[in-house]
Amino acid sequence: MLISEMCCQLLLYTLQSEAVRLARQLSADVTTLEVEDILTEMANTVPHSVTNCFHNRPFIIPLAKLDDHCRDDDQNSESLSSSL
Repeated sequence: MLISEMCCQLLLYTLQSEAVRLARQLSADVTTLEVEDILTEMANTVPHSVTNCFHNRPFIIPLAKLDDHCRDDDQNSESLSSSL
């Protein structure tokens, strides 16, 4: 193994370890403002073409489609108001 390859692996290992250390320090409860700040900083720092971290995991994972939930809520509120 070349010295440059060893240096790259050492750097990658160090960055991964630092990422884990920082993640463990984060609070499980974050406010909406904190999340918005993180997303804004990420949008300003990370190039748009980069979608995964160096662990090859996506930065953002969709949990639900809000449009579907909003339509369901609108239909539920309409049926409630028509039954009153």
